[in-house]
Amino acid sequence: RHLARGANGQVAMGLQSQSTSDTTHPLVGVSAGPLSHIRLLDMPHDALNRMRGYCGSVAFDSSETVLAATSPRGGLAVFWNVVSGNYLGQVSLADCCGVAPMIEHGAFVLTSGTGAVAKVETGTNGVSHQEMQAPSAGTHWDNHLSAAL
Repeated sequence: RHLARGANGQVAMGLQSQSTSDTTHPLVGVSAGPLSHIRLLDMPHDALNRMRGYCGSVAFDSSETVLAATSPRGGLAVFWNVVSGNYLGQVSLADCCGVAPMIEHGAFVLTSGTGAVAKVETGTNGVSHQEMQAPSAGTHWDNHLSAAL
């Protein structure tokens, strides 16, 4: 569904499931490079269910140690430490799809089809977010968001 490549060659994949069964499938993977093994990332079952089989975008943070994935169907963004593989948490944002790194390590900007924009920070205390722009009837962001670092 969506790919992100880090400067060090690692690749993140946001997937989608077209299964008609009730079985959930991993939706995010990382690889050390194009010919390396793909490691599917674990996440809590409730977050995986909420994504409804669809990942819209993925992005590495500026340090390339934190990975973000969005799900507009689920209205959330999820985060991992890609070095350890540990799930860091999630934030809710209706129709959330666009994601890009900010200059600060562990920080991202999220955009929504509702026009909302939010800043997310990941760290030792979990994941927090702050609304930067409220939903707007005349603004609709899609999943293609790039950082201007």
